[in-house]
Formats: sequence, C-alpha cells, structure tokens
Amino acid sequence: MKKGRPDTPAYPVVSDAIKTLFEEVGIGGKDVEASAKEAVEKINTRLERNKAAIRNSSSYATRGYF
Repeated sequence: MKKGRPDTPAYPVVSDAIKTLFEEVGIGGKDVEASAKEAVEKINTRLERNKAAIRNSSSYATRGYF
C-alpha cells in the first residue's frame, strides 16, 4: 500500500516550512538562500525534538520516527 505522506510526526513542520519557502521566494521575492536556510533550521529543530522524544520513549524507538 502506498502512502501519500511520510510516516513522521515532523511532517506538518516540514510541509509548512517548504510551503513558506516557496511563498517567500515565489510571491514575496525574498532571497532564496536566506529562505532556504530558515526552512532547513525549522525542519532540523523539529527533527531534533523528535529524536529526543524517541530517546525518552521506548514505544517510538521501534517505529523509526525521526
């Protein structure tokens, strides 16, 4: 069975960061590099939080949520 979205609790943050990136650059004319850097920082922050949660919860450890 194919899924439309990745199996990660970070998906909403990743999706929002990418949407914001495209809006800022495409509509707002913001610098691509600056917008991309902000998106990457936002995504990495969430991924790090997820990793910390996994370390503290054995029930998530076997699911591969990063």
